[in-house]
Amino acid sequence: MNDRAVLITTRAFLAVIGIIFLASGVFTFFDPHTMGEALGIAPMNSSGETEIRATYGGLVIGSGLLVFSGLFNRLMTVAALAGTFFGAGGLMLTRVVIQAMEGFTINQAIVAMFELSMVVVAFLLLKAAVRRAVASGNGNPDTETL
Repeated sequence: MNDRAVLITTRAFLAVIGIIFLASGVFTFFDPHTMGEALGIAPMNSSGETEIRATYGGLVIGSGLLVFSGLFNRLMTVAALAGTFFGAGGLMLTRVVIQAMEGFTINQAIVAMFELSMVVVAFLLLKAAVRRAVASGNGNPDTETL
């Protein structure tokens, strides 16, 4: 894949993942009960609502902002792709291990497959982004765009 194709693919991937993360996080922040039901957890009081809002809302919003930052700066592109790779990888690995321990469910398998696809694409794009950053070797990566 040439540099232009990698650039377009990276930007498209980061934009789609960023939108998914931000939309999910904002939705959860404003409606923790619906997301809690979808996740199979229910807040018992305001403290539980805060936990769902913070963990499934705030953390996911922050992840979305990290991913979006990668659209504007080469150094942040590497950080966004690495964050997506490790974050989705940790979720997927945990989901698979729990399924192996407690039993297989189709919903969790579908989510794990989505997470696996994020891991694979993020890894391939991260590899290309690092190779390109190392190859350029000139200039300040903080001010250069991808």
